[in-house]
Amino acid sequence: MISLSLLLLTDITVLFSSPLLKFSSALIHSSQRPRARHLAPDYLRPFLNYLQTLLKVSTLNY
Repeated sequence: MISLSLLLLTDITVLFSSPLLKFSSALIHSSQRPRARHLAPDYLRPFLNYLQTLLKVSTLNY
């Protein structure tokens, strides 16, 4: 039962990791341009970097 839920969780992670990775990297890149500061304020940048790193690590396992 636990392995089934873990397998389902990893499938969901792989399914959503690519769009989330693209979205988080787009937010990070847009936050570095001065005219698009409202998309990702400075206080969100560490969280977005963490999210992007976490998604990259989760996709490296496959």
